[in-house]
Amino acid sequence: MKLKFYPNLNIEKFTRLITKSCGNVLLRLSDNSTCDLKTDQERGSLIRKEMEQGRGIEILLTDVDDCARFTKLMIGAYV
Repeated sequence: MKLKFYPNLNIEKFTRLITKSCGNVLLRLSDNSTCDLKTDQERGSLIRKEMEQGRGIEILLTDVDDCARFTKLMIGAYV
């Protein structure tokens, strides 16, 4: 499943959600390559760098069970 987050994303909550995810969370970088945020220890700075470009970020989820949690974060319901 592909989701797009815009610059108002709470990166702290987002990174906590990544560590709790069941599958991989792939970040599509500006050069169209992908990076697995679940295994990348520098995920916070990588997300910030991509967000600074003002286009938001696009992620790909490999486990369908993660979709609801990430969608809740998108609409501001994740605590």
